[in-house]
Amino acid sequence: MASPLETTSSAPAPSDEELESVGLGAVVLLVALVPLALGTVVWTSPGSSTDPNRWVSVSPSDVASLAILALWAASTLGRGRRTPLGRLGRPLGWAVAIALGLEAVALAVHPSPRGFELLARVAAAAATADLVRRARGAGRRRALLAGIVAVGSAQALLAIVQSLTGKALAVRPFAFDGELYQFGSSWAGRGGFGHPYHLSCLLALAVGAAILGVHGARRPLPWCLALGLCATGMAVTFSRAGVLGLAAVLVVAAVSGLRNRDRSGWIVLAIAVGLAVGMTGFGDGWASKSADSVDGSSVDSGRRDRAAEAVRLVRSEPLVGVGPGRYVIALEDVDHTELRPAHDLPLHVSAEAGLFAGVAAAVALALLGLHCLRLGARCLTVFLPMVPFLLLDAYPYTWPGGLALSGVWLGLLGSVWYRDPTERVAAESVTASRAPVG
Repeated sequence: MASPLETTSSAPAPSDEELESVGLGAVVLLVALVPLALGTVVWTSPGSSTDPNRWVSVSPSDVASLAILALWAASTLGRGRRTPLGRLGRPLGWAVAIALGLEAVALAVHPSPRGFELLARVAAAAATADLVRRARGAGRRRALLAGIVAVGSAQALLAIVQSLTGKALAVRPFAFDGELYQFGSSWAGRGGFGHPYHLSCLLALAVGAAILGVHGARRPLPWCLALGLCATGMAVTFSRAGVLGLAAVLVVAAVSGLRNRDRSGWIVLAIAVGLAVGMTGFGDGWASKSADSVDGSSVDSGRRDRAAEAVRLVRSEPLVGVGPGRYVIALEDVDHTELRPAHDLPLHVSAEAGLFAGVAAAVALALLGLHCLRLGARCLTVFLPMVPFLLLDAYPYTWPGGLALSGVWLGLLGSVWYRDPTERVAAESVTASRAPVG
């Protein structure tokens, strides 16, 4: 008779399918936890107790990220699977490898708690992207997309109610306290986040997930309703970057609908109605925002100053940068207007890891976009909503929650990019055979 120890040791290891199911559930949990108003600061640079760009913190979403990293390792390492970097191919893989390698060099030259935190978060984001990318089975993919869209829709609905009432409706830990931003007679909704533009990044992710849902579902109407809700939520954040991304999606989807007679017409209708409601039904905020946009002193909301500050930092350390995670900390030592990130991914990477790293990051982003363009409208409409935030904002690559959401976004792109060709062709054939709209 086998001993209890022998019985335990002979238990079968979890299958790939089991690990994958748990991992995808953890991804949905991660997206849901990102907006929570919970966290603990574990380290701050001197004199920076109130600046999140100069501290290290942990939050419930980090537990989900750690679980995803562990599940990815269990399902990948030692099983002969290629790593996320190995899946990229050339030349994109080389550009990413160069950027990451130079980040490691910069960390070795300028070590800091912020740098090691960034390294850990990038690793977790890469694991998240790979788990999402390799999700097998239509049911699992649909459940993942539904989870992301449900979180985005709930946050968009909260933002809409906030904009209508002018109140944060903060119930800890589901929303942050504090006054809402006001534009003209309108209030900017922010959902559970501390800033409306952070919500915009989550909604950009949810929009991409909803678009994939529209294309793949038997009944696209629920996905279209959620897509319209997320578009309305994007409008009430008053994020020009967010609306710019959705406008680009509208153009691509309209062209695809006219050429291919696919479900892109549903997407155009849902986003257009959502934006129209959000931009006209909540006061004159967008009229006020437009007036500011044509005012030469405020058209870029200080982004030229941010770019000039980044250039000064690059000049101070052109080869190895000031160190990963140390941008705002090092900014104190050069001429600056505000202690804020660069609001442009290539410039930010150039300052933190050196000019060559910034060039590699810019090349990688461009190659990613070109590959999405070659794959067609479906991939491109997932890619476009997040791009303005990478070029005009800081949340997706400097904030912990933003890095986590970026990993999910890259995974959604990968799910289109790397899906088995025969499965993709079959799915598109089925979609094309259904009644088109638009």
